[in-house]
Amino acid sequence: MNRAASSPPVPAFRHWLAGFAFSVLFAWVVSAVFLNSISPIVWDEQVGLYVAPPGTVYRHRSEGWASSRTGPHGIKGLPADVPAGPKVFFWGNSFVDAVSVDDPDKMAQAFSSLCREHGLGLLGLGLGGGGESAADYSFKMRAFEREVGPIALHVIVLGSMGEVLPDLERHGHSRFFSTAGGFGLEKWSAVPSAPALRWTGVLHDLHLAGAYELYVRLRDLHLRLRPGTARESGAEAPPGDAAGQASPDTLRQGWEFLLQSLLCEARAPILFVHIPAVPRLVRGSVDFSEPDAGLARAFGEACARQNVGFLDLAGPFTEHFRATGRFTRGFANTPPGQGHLNQDGQRLAAQAVFRYIRGQGHALFAR
Repeated sequence: MNRAASSPPVPAFRHWLAGFAFSVLFAWVVSAVFLNSISPIVWDEQVGLYVAPPGTVYRHRSEGWASSRTGPHGIKGLPADVPAGPKVFFWGNSFVDAVSVDDPDKMAQAFSSLCREHGLGLLGLGLGGGGESAADYSFKMRAFEREVGPIALHVIVLGSMGEVLPDLERHGHSRFFSTAGGFGLEKWSAVPSAPALRWTGVLHDLHLAGAYELYVRLRDLHLRLRPGTARESGAEAPPGDAAGQASPDTLRQGWEFLLQSLLCEARAPILFVHIPAVPRLVRGSVDFSEPDAGLARAFGEACARQNVGFLDLAGPFTEHFRATGRFTRGFANTPPGQGHLNQDGQRLAAQAVFRYIRGQGHALFAR
């Protein structure tokens, strides 16, 4: 009897190779959808900053679920060119960068929508950078007034009162510091590494956020085989502690120096907007007490003495929660009341600036 010849067995390494290829492909697809994308970096000669190239789409997933498109000079939510006409420029850290919400929901764009609805001929532009403070903006205002002007009003958004306190450590950012003879500002210019300039664009275009995340984890991995207690470097002191070390006279003098320095750099009027830490959940209960209320009030008084505007959003944020039951911070994939401003918080900030401008009228821009 003839038996049909059986097919030769597939070598085991082929199964392994196919499984490895499928795993890599699956990890690439998942990371392309669920991880934050990598932002390319280029030098912008006009404003003297490293920014993302115009047209870059940044995808954010770790807090919220949003995409942001970069326009000229690193400004998110802009078309290919800067529109003509007077502008209100929003400065801030990650609260203004607002990568957790889509472009139409960012406070600058929400402000522009309000202006269109009410026939106010102003356009909102926003430039944010993680960890930045008022010291950083003092070295940028003049260049942006020249490149995107005319700017009718500078809005400086304070994610915390620590952003206007002297002598806080801000690694990788400009400094506001005290000296024996007074106070000073020191510019810090970011210089990315050569590999970052060369490869971030490739990582972004090929959606290789997962590979970069793996590289970072391996790079920062510390193995310790010796038994016993490991010593860990301490965290930076919170703003409240740093403020407690400065006397009221020191703060008053420091704020006078800071505000005068900003006014010397900017041709347009300035408005500070304080983003409070309320409402928030504390041990399962909603807390409406603002930890920095005293500092915010004192800084508002210092602004008034220098003819600088100041808004504290503690009232609007509290009223919003009492009326709707919704927090102004937090997203579906984060704890409620924590983190960055969501769509509600961004909109409330835009509304507060819009009301301020409407209330000031022509007197605001006649200064």
